[in-house]
Amino acid sequence: MGADVPDLVTNPDKVKVVQFKGDEEKEIEVIDKRSMIAPMEEGKYFYSLKLEWDSELVGQAYFAFSILVR
Repeated sequence: MGADVPDLVTNPDKVKVVQFKGDEEKEIEVIDKRSMIAPMEEGKYFYSLKLEWDSELVGQAYFAFSILVR
């Protein structure tokens, strides 16, 4: 690794989470760029997650996942 790359990956500067359920889509609040509160209503929820770094590291990462609330 080059001298300008940190040894550890740092926490992202921005986090955006969007929840999808059926035809509904809404942005979810992220607590301290690390956690979110799961819905109380039963069902399967899909999420897209976008992380952005724009300080010491620069870049983006995208993830998708789902949860089943019972």
